[in-house]
Amino acid sequence: MRLEQEPDIEDPITRALAHAMDNEGLDYRGLAHAEAVVVLRDRGEPERAWGALQSAAWWSSRHLGEMPDFVMNGGRLMAEENDWTDVASMLERSQDE
Repeated sequence: MRLEQEPDIEDPITRALAHAMDNEGLDYRGLAHAEAVVVLRDRGEPERAWGALQSAAWWSSRHLGEMPDFVMNGGRLMAEENDWTDVASMLERSQDE
């Protein structure tokens, strides 16, 4: 899994995310990223879905001032589906705090 990569401008999901962020500017709330999580998960791209979930978390938290429940729930689901025990453990620890 690569943590850093150049965006693929030919990829329709990447283009849609860039378009949503460009259109909404600083008012962007992360909705397009949250939608991308579902699409990427359904396409069998869990690492990209995880990255989109992290971005959705950042943007929505920035707008709302707190972490939305969908982020934790989505993270738990993805950790369980992909047997990411380290991610599951991290999410549980952060929930206890």
